[in-house]
Amino acid sequence: MDDIKQLRTQIDSLDEKLLEVLAERFSVVESIKESKIAHGIQTEDLDREQEVITERKRIARELGLREELVEALFEVIIKYSKKAQQ
Repeated sequence: MDDIKQLRTQIDSLDEKLLEVLAERFSVVESIKESKIAHGIQTEDLDREQEVITERKRIARELGLREELVEALFEVIIKYSKKAQQ
Protein backbone atom coordinates (compact mmCIF):
# COMPACT_ATOMS: atom_id res chain seq x y z
CA MET A 1 0.00 0.00 0.00
CA ASP A 2 2.96 2.35 0.59
CA ASP A 3 3.85 2.05 -3.08
CA ILE A 4 0.40 3.36 -4.06
CA LYS A 5 0.80 6.25 -1.61
CA GLN A 6 4.19 7.12 -3.11
CA LEU A 7 2.81 6.93 -6.63
CA ARG A 8 -0.12 9.15 -5.69
CA THR A 9 2.29 11.65 -4.20
CA GLN A 10 4.17 11.59 -7.49
CA ILE A 11 0.91 12.21 -9.39
CA ASP A 12 0.08 15.11 -7.06
CA SER A 13 3.45 16.67 -7.80
CA LEU A 14 2.99 16.22 -11.56
CA ASP A 15 -0.52 17.71 -11.36
CA GLU A 16 0.90 20.77 -9.61
CA LYS A 17 3.46 21.16 -12.41
CA LEU A 18 0.70 20.86 -15.01
CA LEU A 19 -1.24 23.61 -13.27
CA GLU A 20 1.83 25.84 -13.09
CA VAL A 21 2.36 25.43 -16.84
CA LEU A 22 -1.34 26.09 -17.46
CA ALA A 23 -1.15 29.29 -15.43
CA GLU A 24 1.90 30.35 -17.44
CA ARG A 25 0.02 29.59 -20.68
CA PHE A 26 -2.90 31.76 -19.60
CA SER A 27 -0.50 34.58 -18.77
CA VAL A 28 0.67 34.41 -22.38
CA VAL A 29 -2.98 34.31 -23.50
CA GLU A 30 -3.48 37.61 -21.67
CA SER A 31 -0.54 39.11 -23.56
CA ILE A 32 -1.99 37.87 -26.85
CA LYS A 33 -5.30 39.50 -25.91
CA GLU A 34 -3.58 42.83 -25.33
CA SER A 35 -1.74 42.57 -28.66
CA LYS A 36 -4.91 41.66 -30.54
CA ILE A 37 -6.72 44.64 -29.02
CA ALA A 38 -3.82 46.98 -29.88
CA HIS A 39 -3.78 45.77 -33.48
CA GLY A 40 -7.54 45.41 -33.95
CA ILE A 41 -7.27 41.67 -34.56
CA GLN A 42 -10.28 39.40 -34.10
CA THR A 43 -10.15 37.11 -31.06
CA GLU A 44 -11.22 33.94 -32.83
CA ASP A 45 -8.78 32.34 -35.28
CA LEU A 46 -10.21 29.00 -36.40
CA ASP A 47 -7.19 28.22 -38.58
CA ARG A 48 -4.86 28.65 -35.60
CA GLU A 49 -7.14 26.56 -33.39
CA GLN A 50 -7.07 23.69 -35.89
CA GLU A 51 -3.30 24.06 -36.29
CA VAL A 52 -2.81 23.82 -32.50
CA ILE A 53 -5.01 20.73 -32.16
CA THR A 54 -3.41 18.99 -35.15
CA GLU A 55 0.11 19.67 -33.86
CA ARG A 56 -0.71 18.62 -30.30
CA LYS A 57 -2.22 15.35 -31.59
CA ARG A 58 1.00 14.72 -33.54
CA ILE A 59 3.03 15.24 -30.39
CA ALA A 60 0.62 12.98 -28.48
CA ARG A 61 1.24 10.17 -30.99
CA GLU A 62 5.01 10.57 -30.55
CA LEU A 63 4.63 10.41 -26.77
CA GLY A 64 2.31 7.40 -26.86
CA LEU A 65 -0.70 9.36 -25.61
CA ARG A 66 -4.23 8.90 -26.89
CA GLU A 67 -4.95 11.51 -29.53
CA GLU A 68 -8.59 11.86 -28.49
CA LEU A 69 -7.51 12.72 -24.93
CA VAL A 70 -5.16 15.43 -26.13
CA GLU A 71 -7.72 16.75 -28.60
CA ALA A 72 -10.37 17.01 -25.87
CA LEU A 73 -7.88 18.63 -23.49
CA PHE A 74 -6.85 21.29 -25.99
CA GLU A 75 -10.42 21.95 -27.05
CA VAL A 76 -11.13 22.90 -23.42
CA ILE A 77 -7.93 24.95 -23.15
CA ILE A 78 -8.77 26.80 -26.36
CA LYS A 79 -12.35 27.38 -25.21
CA TYR A 80 -11.16 29.04 -22.01
CA SER A 81 -8.37 30.90 -23.80
CA LYS A 82 -10.98 32.47 -26.08
CA LYS A 83 -13.13 33.38 -23.05
CA ALA A 84 -10.10 35.01 -21.43
CA GLN A 85 -9.59 37.12 -24.55
CA GLN A 86 -13.10 38.57 -24.51
